[in-house]
Amino acid sequence: MNRDWSGSTLGERVDQAMKLAAFEGSQNEFARKSGLETATLSRVKNDKTLTAAQRSGDTIAKIAQAAGVSPDWLARGKGEVRAPRGPVIDGDAR
Repeated sequence: MNRDWSGSTLGERVDQAMKLAAFEGSQNEFARKSGLETATLSRVKNDKTLTAAQRSGDTIAKIAQAAGVSPDWLARGKGEVRAPRGPVIDGDAR
């Protein structure tokens, strides 16, 4: 993917990450998969003001892991979009 994401919002990148993951379930199901409350994922996707806890790197890491994208790309819109392939976790290659 060659698009420059540096001017995009976090919500736009989360939406793109869900598309890249070919996630066809509901936002509620993706929130559950990522270990977040649905309200937190909704606020992130809609670029709403987040609490300090919701802005934490942990929230970004959970979304990135669930979607298979780079946490740095998700947080800042810079770098490689796809996360490097890592070890098999819970029977699912990452």
